[in-house]
Amino acid sequence: MKNHQRKSNYELMRIISMYMIIINHILDRQLTINTTGTTQLIIYVINVIIRVHVCSFVLLSGYFQYKNRFKLSKVISINNSVWFYNVVYFVVLSLFGLVSLGSVDKFKFLSPLCYNNYWFVITYLLLYLISPLLNIIINKVNKKQFQKIIILLFCLFSIMTSCTGNNVYNNNSGFSVTNFILLYFIGSYLGKYPIKDCFIFKKMSNNLFKLVCIVSFMILAGINLLILYFTNSVASYGNIIGYISGIFKSMVFSYDNPIIIIQSVLYFLFFGSLSFKNKFINKIAKYTLGIYLVHENPLITPFIYKWLGFTKLFYDFRIIPKIFICALIVFVVSLLIEMIRSFIFKFIYNRKASCKFRNWYRGYIKSLGLNINW
Repeated sequence: MKNHQRKSNYELMRIISMYMIIINHILDRQLTINTTGTTQLIIYVINVIIRVHVCSFVLLSGYFQYKNRFKLSKVISINNSVWFYNVVYFVVLSLFGLVSLGSVDKFKFLSPLCYNNYWFVITYLLLYLISPLLNIIINKVNKKQFQKIIILLFCLFSIMTSCTGNNVYNNNSGFSVTNFILLYFIGSYLGKYPIKDCFIFKKMSNNLFKLVCIVSFMILAGINLLILYFTNSVASYGNIIGYISGIFKSMVFSYDNPIIIIQSVLYFLFFGSLSFKNKFINKIAKYTLGIYLVHENPLITPFIYKWLGFTKLFYDFRIIPKIFICALIVFVVSLLIEMIRSFIFKFIYNRKASCKFRNWYRGYIKSLGLNINW
């Protein structure tokens, strides 16, 4: 979206979701963060609240993209950003002797088509590549047909996979294109048929609607937390009970967990109920993907958390504020780095040589009879 089209409420959601992602990376890495008692409970609470971050980004894509045309330049831009950070991290860390890679790994990192370092990027790009086909379905079906599609996908790729431990179909705990397709359809449905215009919600005031979203969100987070504690308590029983508890324990933090998907929708609806404009928020939000690319590259990740001091085996309550502070530091530093990269790319993009080359290859592709929306 162009800057004048950006909605600050959703842009704020992007920023908060990316901050949640950084917190999640600190927690999920396990970075030897072993806690007990109250500290462990607080970390569990944080986890069940912030787990909506990835789903919210995909919902947002569906919300806007279903009525937009596919642009190849977006794919090229993301690809160039990924390649840039792979090369820069490899070169810099190699010069300082901090990494030593074999010839195959070197080739992978220097390849302009290497995405294995970023699961979200490759999954999102696959979703974006098939979005024109998804949009045909979305714009052809009526409301009832759309609801049936979402219910079917929700049952197949959320309820069934979660409740069977991926034994019927392996949805990779939501780290998959199928889960992104489900979220894309939900997001587009919310864009096409605003929920505040339906059912009892249209009679609610905006403040009451926000309250319902918050309360419902926290209730679901509490249910997820209870599932986690219950499965932990019966995990040692062994046999069938232990097996079933293991399935539900693995479900708790999965992105295809039906509870987390519904939480993500409530989280999305809450920000949708806000209405304001803020140029600063809009400007920061456009760098969120870059923030992810900066801090999540596998070459730099081990050093980031080591530099931040996550090296001890056990932590007490003091780890809680440290997680939030360090996540903020990572966010700000990554933002500054991405702003520099964006400036460099913009400078190169606007050079006469770049414009001539761009016009040449676009003209050549057009001469082949290929009509591409750049």
